[in-house]
Amino acid sequence: YIGSGLLFGLLIGGIGYYGRPFTAKESEKGMKDDPELNALQQLWRRVAKRTAVSFSFLSEPATEKLLPDANEYTMPYTLVLNLDDMLIHMDWSKEHGWRIAKRPGLDHFLAYMASMFEVVIFSTQPSHSGMLVLERLDPLEYAPYRLYKDHMRNIDGKNYKDLSTINRDMSRVIMIDTDPEAFKMQPDNGLLARPFRGEPGDNWIEQMTEFLEYVHMMEPKDVRAWIKTYQGKDAALEFTKWEDSIRNKLVEEWEEKRKLAGSWKAWVFGGAPADLENPPKPEFDQMRKMMRDNFEVQHKEVLAIIEKERVQNEEEMKRQMKDMTVWKMLQTTVKGPPVNPPVSTDSASDKQA
Repeated sequence: YIGSGLLFGLLIGGIGYYGRPFTAKESEKGMKDDPELNALQQLWRRVAKRTAVSFSFLSEPATEKLLPDANEYTMPYTLVLNLDDMLIHMDWSKEHGWRIAKRPGLDHFLAYMASMFEVVIFSTQPSHSGMLVLERLDPLEYAPYRLYKDHMRNIDGKNYKDLSTINRDMSRVIMIDTDPEAFKMQPDNGLLARPFRGEPGDNWIEQMTEFLEYVHMMEPKDVRAWIKTYQGKDAALEFTKWEDSIRNKLVEEWEEKRKLAGSWKAWVFGGAPADLENPPKPEFDQMRKMMRDNFEVQHKEVLAIIEKERVQNEEEMKRQMKDMTVWKMLQTTVKGPPVNPPVSTDSASDKQA
């Protein structure tokens, strides 16, 4: 009876608490009473709304703003990369346990992308396992922001990567994922990637790099217009085909000019014009070479600074450990070994006396 009474009391108390009038803060979020309902209907409506909000943590991201506000140092474009079966492939066996294969070129890719984009890695793994993977995968934090399953939105039992929560202008956000369902909430921002299953000869990163370089070169006002061209397709492969078509067209035009020049100009002037000696290169290839050369120089300098700091930190730690050891030795020498307090030698008869 006591248990039943306690349960009944808690139920009544809960109804009273959840059925109380909405606060001003709740009203700002759209939780308002319906004037056409009577008092009892209003009470049950408040209970239902507050109960739904209480359980929303099961379907809502951990916070409404997953990234801090952009500042003057934030890159102009944000690149959201899927982790699982795109950047890495995880495999388990009884013999070896969990093994992680990195997509070929991944280390350089992350470093290079960080020079052009604000890089965010969004994993479908829970944070407790995903954090361990990313600490090993990206120790230098080229992708300073890492999101996990905890940050996804659950709708009807399915998880989605809701870009509206990352606190960035959607016209400057590119999301790349192997699962089109992942960016279902913002399909205009999503590019489809080929899944990675651990193949050593995979060249997706090489192809995707060229697309992202081109975005950086052209600085579009709204990346969604570009993304729309490749929606539902293998963006990396399709862009590579487009670039190859431009190169082939330039070579064909160059060869045609050489034929025309060779018909009579070569005989009269002793050779073709200088600009026809070698096939022309598209402007994007020339810009790409400059970008990559500059990056390699700067990245080498950054790595040298990081290595220098690492060595200095190690030496400082060793020095501190040595100083601590010497200090303890000096303390022991000056003060001597610790002395226990004297023990009373009074006999029982003395105490009685």
